[in-house]
Amino acid sequence: MDSAVRNLYKRMVYAIRECYPGEFSSSREQLRRAFRQEGLSGTSDKRAPDQVTSQLGRDAKRKRLERGEFLLRELMALGRFSKYRAMKKRYASKEGDAGRQGPKEEPSGKSAS
Repeated sequence: MDSAVRNLYKRMVYAIRECYPGEFSSSREQLRRAFRQEGLSGTSDKRAPDQVTSQLGRDAKRKRLERGEFLLRELMALGRFSKYRAMKKRYASKEGDAGRQGPKEEPSGKSAS
């Protein structure tokens, strides 16, 4: 396996572990399958990993690594967003939802004339 591919895989595993701790085992298996389907792991074929990498070509490999980097950034952003929503929900309930109320309306029975 190429060092760039291995590095990307390790960072994705770490991001999954940090952002989604309860779903780690199933998400890790999905990640393994995805790497094998893309042909990046080198373990899907019986050939040596160097042969698989050389057949991909440099441009195809670079595009797949860029796609993986994009998916890693999206994964981390979703994790941060879910943490933000949980924290917002927790603190909004303590304050009595004061921040969620809209503008106060004037009583309709009184007129200014």
